[in-house]
Amino acid sequence: MAIQCKFVKDDGTQCGAYAMNGSDYCFAHDPEKKEEKALASKRGGLNRRQPNLLSLKKVRMNEAKDIKRLMGKLINEVRQGDIDARDASCIGYLAGVFLRADEISGLESRLEKIEYIISKLITGDIRYE
Repeated sequence: MAIQCKFVKDDGTQCGAYAMNGSDYCFAHDPEKKEEKALASKRGGLNRRQPNLLSLKKVRMNEAKDIKRLMGKLINEVRQGDIDARDASCIGYLAGVFLRADEISGLESRLEKIEYIISKLITGDIRYE
């Protein structure tokens, strides 16, 4: 049967993790695992280190075809290992948001034109026959 880690936090609550086999503590709180924990934390930090995305070239994003071109390039970069899949996922998500905003902007513009024409029809400034 697994036992709860015996470490007590600064706020007086007990750690909620299970203790390791043969120990009263979980991996994070076992005094005998201090060096291993430090090494694991260092490795985890190194794995999370991301390339500087700010150094990427700016790309044109005025039309849907520009986003399509960007996505094609991005897919190939992920497949070749040139860009991390998480970064590509973020860029893909933002591209989708951009396309949706562009679509809404176009609809708003069309709606404004329709409302203008209707107001002119109502006031008699233009006639529809």
